[in-house]
Amino acid sequence: MPAQPPTALLLHHLEKWYALHGRKLPWRGRTEPYAIWVSEVMLQQTQVGTVVAYFERFMRRFPNLQSLAKAPLEEVLSLWQGLGYYGRCRKLHAAAQQLFAQGQTQLPSSLEALSALPGFGPYTVGAVASIAFGLPTPAIDGNLLRVFARLCALELEKAPLLAQVQRLAEGLLHALPPGHPFGPGSINQALMDLGATVCKPHTPRCAECPWSFACLALSQNKVAQLPLRKPSKPKPILSWLLAYIEWNGQLLMAQHSPKGLFGGLWGLPGVAVERRLLGKEAACGSPLSQCLGGQLPMTLLSQTQRVLTHRRLQLFVYAIGLEKRGLGYPSKGLGLGLGLVLEQGKDLLNPSLWLGVPQEEKGEKAGEREKAEAGAEAGAGKKKGARGRAAEEKGLGAGQASSPRYACLRWVDREAALRLPSSAALRKALEAALEKAPQISAQRL
Repeated sequence: MPAQPPTALLLHHLEKWYALHGRKLPWRGRTEPYAIWVSEVMLQQTQVGTVVAYFERFMRRFPNLQSLAKAPLEEVLSLWQGLGYYGRCRKLHAAAQQLFAQGQTQLPSSLEALSALPGFGPYTVGAVASIAFGLPTPAIDGNLLRVFARLCALELEKAPLLAQVQRLAEGLLHALPPGHPFGPGSINQALMDLGATVCKPHTPRCAECPWSFACLALSQNKVAQLPLRKPSKPKPILSWLLAYIEWNGQLLMAQHSPKGLFGGLWGLPGVAVERRLLGKEAACGSPLSQCLGGQLPMTLLSQTQRVLTHRRLQLFVYAIGLEKRGLGYPSKGLGLGLGLVLEQGKDLLNPSLWLGVPQEEKGEKAGEREKAEAGAEAGAGKKKGARGRAAEEKGLGAGQASSPRYACLRWVDREAALRLPSSAALRKALEAALEKAPQISAQRL
């Protein structure tokens, strides 16, 4: 590995640059660990400009750990709505509840205790430990990987690059004596800002970089080539066939189970198929039709698409025709909240219709899949392909249709449906369906 420039000189130039050009952000300068934690979770995979308004609103509603821990998850998800990557929000809430249940009202200050909390991976531990508690722990994100890969001309694949950058960053953090005003938290934030605003992926501003005098990639004309990038692979496609079922002015909505894609969020109920739907199959929605017994009239209302980190989503929404002839209540006078029974004897709110594992996985196979999922969670740090992640989250085999495991189903009016916490993809599908669906007149049995 090429020699690293003198640490003291690098820190001197970085400190001067950060004092002049560091980003002025609402969480900078705050000393309470809770606020620092919330900001760092929000900043993962999300642009700073987007986070600012969400952070300020979130802190007004949940100003401390106790208020977050006591709030229902649905309310927390509502405030998070639009920020994306909802797993971060669920883990943030779960960690707050775990600490509060243990009688704690503040984050712990040790690396070991932080690492034991939900959602605290290496980056979050490093960021919170260094910024909130002054511990010399690196917070390695894409910005730091890029800065050090170029500074030292590290032509390494991601895993060895991460290990090397970890060592380099630790060297910087331990170079200054304890109590120095440019401490571990400031160093980590300065490096993040340097990567985000100067040492950018595609349009680096090398003339403005405080480390340009020592940058080996710049002197070797390799800035554009570093860090090394793997060729991108086509993203697998996950097709969702969603049911638009309206009855007596009420729309059937489903809350996804806490784990997996869309965990804890609301949308139209349906089935998922891990492949692209084309032509006649997309027009008639046969996987969804089969789930509902194959005899209900269905009309394709809308089709939307969404690109996620690891896959592409196709979302088809079908209006399901509910005729008086084919429906009845489970028992006279029990009311709509208990569901509608189809002519085939299937209750729309019955867990066996919407919440079950795929037909092929009943019995022993279902138990095997549950064990596999538990093993996958235990080895979450292991590398997974995009298709493997998609299959793990949905319990799908290639091309297999499955009813997602929902937490609950609920009849709500249209306005209430739009107020439920939802992902951008599910909300877009719902809005497109509401725009095209005719107003369904009240029907009585």
